[in-house]
Amino acid sequence: MKVFSHNLSSTNSSCKKLNAFPHNVHHHSGVLDKDNKPFICGGYISGDRLDSCYIYKNKTWSKTSSLPSKRSVAAMMSMKTSHGHKIFSSGGYDRNGGTDNFDTFTEGHWYNESKMSIRLYGHCMLQYNTSTIIIIGGDSVSGRSNQTFFYNIQTKE
Repeated sequence: MKVFSHNLSSTNSSCKKLNAFPHNVHHHSGVLDKDNKPFICGGYISGDRLDSCYIYKNKTWSKTSSLPSKRSVAAMMSMKTSHGHKIFSSGGYDRNGGTDNFDTFTEGHWYNESKMSIRLYGHCMLQYNTSTIIIIGGDSVSGRSNQTFFYNIQTKE
């Protein structure tokens, strides 16, 4: 997999090639961490789903704490919260067809934050405000979802 990095805040910059990712993976998820470093997790390779996570720093992909379960096509987002910076991962396709996991990565470890009310994969997750995440669409074990969910990270509802 070819990986490129680009500084969007500079008008004089161009994409630069990063070193190759450790796996030829697809259907993985990724964000930029609090230091704007690429952070990639999960995916699908050679008939198997992955739980491994990697961060790119010092021109090297370094393995970090693995997801709590193997999955592909999960949603991921990065967010500054009142309790520090966190990376969130929700849903994903697993060996059971979909997962309802809602997990948080903070201070080098993954924690199960909550369970979603539906098993989703291929959905979108974005920050609404400083305490609320929106989860939109995707697929579930019963078909396409047109539902939208709001999740408050403070009340965990």
